[in-house]
Amino acid sequence: ILNARLTQEEINDIATEIQEYKDLPIYIDESGSADFIRTLRSIRNMVARYGVQLVVIDYLQIYTQTGNNSEESLGRYAREAKNIARELNIAVMLLSQLNRSAAHPSIRMLRGSGQIEEACDTAVLVYRPFVYGIERYKDSTLTFGTAQLTIAKGRNIGLAQEVVAFNGELTYFYDRD
Repeated sequence: ILNARLTQEEINDIATEIQEYKDLPIYIDESGSADFIRTLRSIRNMVARYGVQLVVIDYLQIYTQTGNNSEESLGRYAREAKNIARELNIAVMLLSQLNRSAAHPSIRMLRGSGQIEEACDTAVLVYRPFVYGIERYKDSTLTFGTAQLTIAKGRNIGLAQEVVAFNGELTYFYDRD
């Protein structure tokens, strides 16, 4: 938006979307801090000031390593995120990278720490087979424009898998119907 030359139609579309979302209670901390303690303070502040109920941390591996190694740090951050969620009665979603040693993701591929798996209540993995040259799912459904969401860990909800429509240009998931 800042550097592109937009058509009048694109400008009108943006203005329409802004109107739709401008009154939503969405708060973004763009401080870019790699200090997890600072993030926890920011969460407490936003909950106290604005009544925030959902926090999304994008992404866990961006934080500076503390302690002996990155696995230990990531595990500690995941546990601290879970603790603040309980303490403040909010939902905390941590986005994490996966090690991509294989096309199809598994929970064991959480980058840098098996401790993330231990701390989380729910782990949702995104698989886009089209990116790997796979044209059809096992049931013959075309993979183009889709993603497979897998609940690889679901404390109190179980495991599940669902193919959804996906718009990669907008990183937008939606029902295929």
